[in-house]
Amino acid sequence: MTMTNWRTFGATLTGSYHASMNKPSDDAFTCSDSFARNVAAVSDGLGSKQHSSIGSKLACKAVREIISSRENLSASETLSRIHSRWLELVELSGYGVEDCEATCLFAYRKGGIVRVGRLGDGFIGVCLTNGRVKILTDPKDQHNDNETDCLDLEHDPAKWETACFRERDVLGVVLCTDGVTVKPECIADFSRDCCNEYTRTNSHKAQREVVSWLPGMGFDDDRTIALLLWRHHYGTHSY
Repeated sequence: MTMTNWRTFGATLTGSYHASMNKPSDDAFTCSDSFARNVAAVSDGLGSKQHSSIGSKLACKAVREIISSRENLSASETLSRIHSRWLELVELSGYGVEDCEATCLFAYRKGGIVRVGRLGDGFIGVCLTNGRVKILTDPKDQHNDNETDCLDLEHDPAKWETACFRERDVLGVVLCTDGVTVKPECIADFSRDCCNEYTRTNSHKAQREVVSWLPGMGFDDDRTIALLLWRHHYGTHSY
């Protein structure tokens, strides 16, 4: 793999509810690095759907495949292609789309930009080099606690929240499914702490640390986090 100044890593934990029933996690994540691009995505299959664990895995696969292509897609084209590819993958799997609905949160670095997108609950924190944090999240006052937007039969661009930044303005991006319990007013600080800490830490150590504290970030739900980080060369850096 060609080294770049960016890297991704993530971790997932099956919640006690699914573990006690010997059922797979509804969550999934993907991370991919190359010289030209870095991709991170998390997804949470809707628990009310029979094959939600399949839907979340295929959501992450669709994101990785579309972003890893050589095509230069606009924001709207990217969302449309991710949805179309997810539908194709679900059809190929042999399961019904209505049984595989899942959220989709992604971030990628490509062509001098960092772009993020969120469909459904969970949150994204984009940490900027000027110290600010752009937050994309699902305010629960717009839904009942057990309702959220998701990948389903129809693509609705209005349900997506997106943002785009110049690569040089971004320190890192944190993506979490809703099982990672962070109070809304604490998301900025949580994201900033992760980016400040793990841009200075090699990937293997960073992942071990995340795995160690992830169990304490929720209750019985599955928990998943993925990070897209500027690779600091282990010196001192603050913002």
